[in-house]
Amino acid sequence: MIIEKVKDAVLKSMKPLSELFTKHDANKDGLLEYKELEDLLLECQVAFKPNLLKRLLSLLDPEEKRRKISYDSLKFYVSDGYSS
Repeated sequence: MIIEKVKDAVLKSMKPLSELFTKHDANKDGLLEYKELEDLLLECQVAFKPNLLKRLLSLLDPEEKRRKISYDSLKFYVSDGYSS
């Protein structure tokens, strides 16, 4: 359900995921820090309560090892036939 909400929001934004990712990757390290991901989601007009955001982050960054999200990880969950 959380992932579906993110997928729908990205599709409705009418912007390629790669463009959204690049825009919110403030330090251009190819990874989104949690706050940057939250900003990306807000641009897509989706907001989660803190507990749901934490569940989303645990899907994208299991065990919170890096505390950052890669483009490939986000694309894996969000794409599902959505180009770029």
